[in-house]
Amino acid sequence: MFAKLTVPLLAALAASVAPQPEIFLFAFAGALAAATMDTVSSEIGKALGGRTLLVTTLRPVPPGTEGGVSLGGTAAGLAGAAVLAACGIALGLPPGPSGAVLAILLAAALLATTLESVAGATLERRGLLDGTTANVFVSLAGALTAAGLARLV
Repeated sequence: MFAKLTVPLLAALAASVAPQPEIFLFAFAGALAAATMDTVSSEIGKALGGRTLLVTTLRPVPPGTEGGVSLGGTAAGLAGAAVLAACGIALGLPPGPSGAVLAILLAAALLATTLESVAGATLERRGLLDGTTANVFVSLAGALTAAGLARLV
């Protein structure tokens, strides 16, 4: 779990010292939304079972396979990220219009977890990437995506 929290911790520290912290607050929230979606989609997807497809080939794989995605897991992950985003919005983290902030955080979470699934299917399954690095990757991808999209608000 520490691997998924390293990026949001660094973003929070940067926000605390930056003269204009907004971009780092988006990075913080995007990293947490991505980490939440990754964990929830994986655990719920395995628990639900059902049709799971390898993200790179769209061929069926057993639930729990690195790079495998399912509709149930993805929906549950998005719901988890939405709950986390709603809590952040209620606290004003990150700042901005609620609808825009929610859209940015959900887009960041979805893109980050999709990229992490591709990395899992291509690198982790071959032993070129381990779970810890994949967890840092998903948080970093969520942070960078949210920070980039925040420039549109």
